[in-house]
Amino acid sequence: IAMSAGNHAQGVAYHAARMGIPATIVMPATTPFSKVERTRQFGARVVLEGRSLADCKDATERLIAEENLYLVHPYDDRDVIRGQGTVALEMLADRPELDTLVVPIGGGGLMSGIAVAARALKPEIRLIGVQVDSFASMYQAINGLEPRFGQATLAEGIAVKSPGVLTRAIIAELVDEIIPVPERQIERA
Repeated sequence: IAMSAGNHAQGVAYHAARMGIPATIVMPATTPFSKVERTRQFGARVVLEGRSLADCKDATERLIAEENLYLVHPYDDRDVIRGQGTVALEMLADRPELDTLVVPIGGGGLMSGIAVAARALKPEIRLIGVQVDSFASMYQAINGLEPRFGQATLAEGIAVKSPGVLTRAIIAELVDEIIPVPERQIERA
């Protein structure tokens, strides 16, 4: 089982199908139809629950208990973080002159993996995380701010209310800056 608004869902569904393992993916009911449909096309059972990834947590935990399922966490998992680090390896192999990487942050898996790999290859590289300001949970957690969230965002894949424990520690240590970005800038981009 996995909970995801899209990319992790599709990755887990794809590999479960390749390995002949049944997959259940819990997705927010607000997930774009195309992401839900692609996940189903890989053979996963999709359960739509709530408005955000945070809303999926209770349904995921209930299904784990009822059906004895194994959770493949979308970001707070060492293997997921390691896998995400391959993005930095590929970027720096293609463009070794890169001096700054700007990475979106939801729960922190992608940023953590990229930070570990990039720092290992190029310790002086600048690492900047970006979060939509209505779901800036990692920024708030690292800066000791009271958590507060908006209703919805175009960036639904990173609308995470609780950043990972592993990812928070990695990001606090390795990332230079996290920038909360207003929704209107995301829409324009």
